[in-house]
Amino acid sequence: MPQSSITTDVRQRFGLRIERDLLQLAIATPTEGPSHRITIEAIHCPRPDGWLSPAAQADLVDCLIQWRHKHQMDQGTTVASLDGDYCVTRITTGHPQDVDSELNTLGTRIPRYLQLGPGEKVIGSFRERLAASVDYAVTGVASRGVIETVYEAFRAADLNVLWLEPSLNSLARLAGHLGHCNAAPTLIADGTGRQWDVGIAFEGRLLLDYRPAAANNEQGFHDAVINHLERLRRFCQRHRQLSDGNLSELLICGSPEKAKAAADLFDDSNDIDAAVLNVSGGEFILEQSEHESGTTAVVATVLPLLIGIQNDGVPDLLDHVRRAPDVSTTTQFLRIAWPALVAAVLLLGSFAMVHRQRGLSDRAIQRRDAMQAEVYRTKARMMTLAQRRQLVDHFRRIEKGAAEPRWNLTLRQITQSLLDRCKLNSFHVEDGHQILLDGTVTDESLVYEQVSQFRRLPEVEQVALKATNPEPQTRGIRFLIGLHLHKESLPVVDSTSED
Repeated sequence: MPQSSITTDVRQRFGLRIERDLLQLAIATPTEGPSHRITIEAIHCPRPDGWLSPAAQADLVDCLIQWRHKHQMDQGTTVASLDGDYCVTRITTGHPQDVDSELNTLGTRIPRYLQLGPGEKVIGSFRERLAASVDYAVTGVASRGVIETVYEAFRAADLNVLWLEPSLNSLARLAGHLGHCNAAPTLIADGTGRQWDVGIAFEGRLLLDYRPAAANNEQGFHDAVINHLERLRRFCQRHRQLSDGNLSELLICGSPEKAKAAADLFDDSNDIDAAVLNVSGGEFILEQSEHESGTTAVVATVLPLLIGIQNDGVPDLLDHVRRAPDVSTTTQFLRIAWPALVAAVLLLGSFAMVHRQRGLSDRAIQRRDAMQAEVYRTKARMMTLAQRRQLVDHFRRIEKGAAEPRWNLTLRQITQSLLDRCKLNSFHVEDGHQILLDGTVTDESLVYEQVSQFRRLPEVEQVALKATNPEPQTRGIRFLIGLHLHKESLPVVDSTSED
């Protein structure tokens, strides 16, 4: 559609959703009735490393500028959400003093979230009072590098975004708004990223963000949910004091093909009633191209603007990187006078360039012979250096072949990642890269936290929770966790340094 034919309603609301390979925009326009007309647009990333890679930064800015001009987004309100591949969400609920204590503990653990990559982490959080003695707090965590990349793209596109929240939190809100999780806790699953993101929602609030290690395809997602269903039910009953329902409903979102394939795998299950989360019809009138992917997540992104949620009602990941716009007097003057300044600079530059080129031409003739001689000497040195480099590479291959793993360093890295209330009973090396850990915790919820801690170790390729068993004598939970290590990441002993 030509840009001149697009009419923008001043009441329009915009929702941006950022995935690794897909950028989606939802344009919500009120109709005469209670419903909203939502137009969906999507752009796939042309780069193999995704939208948030350095190579795609210019492409991301160009897409945002294109949408801003096309839909006149300056006249509306814009919010955004970030896919679960780039962030995690931690939920804390209970007595206000207990919530304070858990948030303080969480603050010490966030820097060690290796799942989000190395470097500093930033958070976005909000907290609300549900009852006289019950608080509910949501903390979104992401890498500072990722959030700064997103924020700089918004600034470069001159796009004012009110907030950036984790996608799973917005999906829980949408499920509650559609009436799916108001009577009992409900499982929600987001399959838009590289790995399935699973959560528990109740009354439109997220209770748990859970990412199974093996859920990187539909079958792995199905097996993980079935195998961990009892633990998830105990989580709701013991740690959230929710006795209503049996956690038997599962809402799935993602591309239509992927979501339907995942839902079909649960047809034979007596414990789970799986269905695709559908937002079409009712108060949402969707308009999209036939080839577009799933739209549930991007509709969830724009939903807060349609139901009157304010900035303090979402965990904004931009809180700690947001800066004031550049509106100094100097900048305003430059915006007005730049044509005259550019003409003056070009005129002066042309005179300076002629004078400089004349001098450079004279000096270049004098230095040409000296440069040629230096080139010949440099080529000779490069040949010698290449021969020495081949010899060094040969010695390094010999050194690498003589190395052996240093299990003491591996054990120290594993024990340093243990939680405060977790005890390691045994450390068993089954083969060159398989380790079986036997440990004890005081609370079953710590088992899942410990699994997450092990998964963030850079040496660990895969973590498998083998078994959990109660210990009647100590009232603790004993667990068996298997670690599969990267072969190339094992620390080795330099044989040349041994006596």
